[in-house]
Amino acid sequence: MSTDPISFDDTAIAFATRTDEELRKARWLFRLMGNGAVVDIGTHLTRMALRIGLPVQSLVKQTIYTQFCGGETLAESMPVVDRLAEQQVSTILDYGVEAKESDAEFDANVEEQIRAIQFANGRVSVPTSAARSPAMPPSGCSSASRRARRCPARMPQPSAASRRA
Repeated sequence: MSTDPISFDDTAIAFATRTDEELRKARWLFRLMGNGAVVDIGTHLTRMALRIGLPVQSLVKQTIYTQFCGGETLAESMPVVDRLAEQQVSTILDYGVEAKESDAEFDANVEEQIRAIQFANGRVSVPTSAARSPAMPPSGCSSASRRARRCPARMPQPSAASRRA
């Protein structure tokens, strides 16, 4: 991997790995995303469609997902990681998952976070793995107390010396 500073001035280099179709699709998507009303309505409709069980996952995966995500699994992400590495672009693994409710779901999330860290270890093209906290309970809280919102954030306690002052 090169340590030269990145320059986004030359779009021919920046988009060299993209096909014309991929660029047209990205332009269309970013134009839509630039319209706040479309984003708000689309987000609401998508959530509602998912909640009532309409088959919208493939539409989301073919549009927003393919633009911003490398894959649903580490193995599925490898072709994207490799393609970016060929262009001297590093990858950040970011395991994104919605808030979970059960201890089993929390445990599965932690295991996936560990797999991502192990996957990144020793790979120059993957120098970073980001851990997302919405799917993990606060320290010292069980998932049940988190659901009931009975687990406050722990605040540092003042020392005995500072309380006397």
